[in-house]
Amino acid sequence: MEEKLNDSLTVAGSALVIVLGALLVYTVLPSRTLQWLLSIASFALTLFVIYLFYRLVIAVEKIAAKL
Repeated sequence: MEEKLNDSLTVAGSALVIVLGALLVYTVLPSRTLQWLLSIASFALTLFVIYLFYRLVIAVEKIAAKL
């Protein structure tokens, strides 16, 4: 009887570890991936805005040179 109970607990413990591992994979890792993607997108947006300001300065200098 006690051996059967130990086998049941081993199976239940293994199932619990598998379920918790699946929860880790489906909750923590996608949020980290999303955070990583958002940080890359914000960095790219920052570079794009800096590039637009650079083009604005060049355009203003060309206009000022023609005056």
